[in-house]
Amino acid sequence: MDFSQVHQLPPLQKKWGSSLNEGFLVIPVLLLKRQRELGLDNTEALVLLNLLAAWWETDKRPYPRSTTIAQRMGVTPRTVQRSLEKLEKKGLILRVRNGTGAGSEHRELTSYDMTGTVETLKKLAQVADVHRQAKNNQQTIVDLQSTPLEVMGS
Repeated sequence: MDFSQVHQLPPLQKKWGSSLNEGFLVIPVLLLKRQRELGLDNTEALVLLNLLAAWWETDKRPYPRSTTIAQRMGVTPRTVQRSLEKLEKKGLILRVRNGTGAGSEHRELTSYDMTGTVETLKKLAQVADVHRQAKNNQQTIVDLQSTPLEVMGS
């Protein structure tokens, strides 16, 4: 790729190059900034990120296997399963179990409803917006209080 082609790439492609070829994850930064407030330990947060990475279509639930997530993270499947249980208790995910096949071909497929994560982050964003607005209002009051009356037209 020559210099002129690099400057025509989208900003993310310029920044990350071919590492984007495996895909990328779009999440609100609020999830990371409020990890502690959400009560997520590092393992739970990483499991949640793995679920979100598998969720590309709004109307289709992701269904990554806990063994796949465990391999990626370098932990046991049981560690991932415990994190999934905790995420469900916190209302961030809902595990939906569906059986497929029949007889010896029967296999249970678990998908994950991510509505809890989305709604929780939306609520956090609303609270952050209210705090930001209050801070802006306080700054306006401080600015008005420090402005000489003659400048204000009295």
